[in-house]
Amino acid sequence: KLRPLSVRASYAGGFRAPTLKEMYMCFDMAGIQMIYGNPDLKPEKSHNFNLALEHNGQVRGGILAGSYSLTLSGYYNYYDRRITTTDFPGTDQLEEGAIYANEDGVRVAGADFNARYRTASGLGASLSYNYLHVAHRSLDSQFSQPRPHSATWRIDYERRLCSTYKLYAGLSGRYLSKASSRYDTDGAYSLWKFTLQQRIWRGISVNFIIDNLLNYKPKTYYWNSAPTNGRTWSAGLSIDVNDIFK
Repeated sequence: KLRPLSVRASYAGGFRAPTLKEMYMCFDMAGIQMIYGNPDLKPEKSHNFNLALEHNGQVRGGILAGSYSLTLSGYYNYYDRRITTTDFPGTDQLEEGAIYANEDGVRVAGADFNARYRTASGLGASLSYNYLHVAHRSLDSQFSQPRPHSATWRIDYERRLCSTYKLYAGLSGRYLSKASSRYDTDGAYSLWKFTLQQRIWRGISVNFIIDNLLNYKPKTYYWNSAPTNGRTWSAGLSIDVNDIFK
């Protein structure tokens, strides 16, 4: 600790032997394709390095008086002989499908930034950003190139106006960049959500939510597309019996 800064560093090493399934089983995966074991698989090893800086503080005086936290971290992962699946072209005796294999030298590096701020008056904000880089993939896989940039954010207000009424309003969002993969047909996108919660009496709350506020719809639905078909509205009433009769 170097007040008001905290520094954290860590290392982790991993080892995993191939399972009997990965080495010897051959099976039909729900009628989609055949999966073949590989008796020549080698054990999988991994190394992880992580460095993080954290700072917490307070703003005193004025309407913006409150507390905040800032975190910046970086990581590097190296996978030696990572066990995964790759395409199997088939033979005269075996139909095409996928086979377990060792992938050499996979490297994953990234950085995370997180910021949070909350005022004494009830106003709050947060932001998170992540950068991810995957390199030295030796096998073709639909998951080989994830989205390198992603972010989430939220701004909200929470206030108790009297003994029986409490208000919470929040606007949050999520952003995902275009994946450097042929499987990404939609590119970058963002999803927004508005939430309004009112505690109108002891144990009774009324909730109102607009999800996917900007009405984003994917062009095609695939494993990396947003799980939405457009804007949704919802309203609800929650009752806490224990709180009512407390």
